[in-house]
Amino acid sequence: DIVRHFARAMPSSLEGFQRKYSKMVQEVEADTFGTWGDELLLDLLGLTAAPDFKQKAAGLALKYHQQNLHKCFRGENLLHQRVVSYAELDLSIQQQVLQYASYQQNGYDDWRPKKDFLYATCLPCNALVDRSLCSEFQLLSKICEEVASFLSQVQR
Repeated sequence: DIVRHFARAMPSSLEGFQRKYSKMVQEVEADTFGTWGDELLLDLLGLTAAPDFKQKAAGLALKYHQQNLHKCFRGENLLHQRVVSYAELDLSIQQQVLQYASYQQNGYDDWRPKKDFLYATCLPCNALVDRSLCSEFQLLSKICEEVASFLSQVQR
């Protein structure tokens, strides 16, 4: 099974990840494993959602999208598809807690990360797409900044 193979081959070090991940993505020759495959991959990597998260997140993302229809890019005979991602994070270190929840819509919204914690990977089926503008990438970048800020406060 391709998802299990991908998970087993996932590098465990940052250096290995930076060298090997892009090559692994190119070898898969797909932009996604689909909803089921993505969930399986996250589960195999030990990243699981709270039991009610999927239903809650889907409802919140739909509500956000409905409230922000005016942000859809429209041109003659074109309606650019908008993707909305939602994440929640509860992190506890040394009796200090970070609780974070955020939405992110794809596209440029005048925000770029202050530090490059993540690097966008070019995907084989859409090589011309700027993956740094994907909602998931931007949301994960914001989470990285929140966690880094939290860790610097914990270490004081």
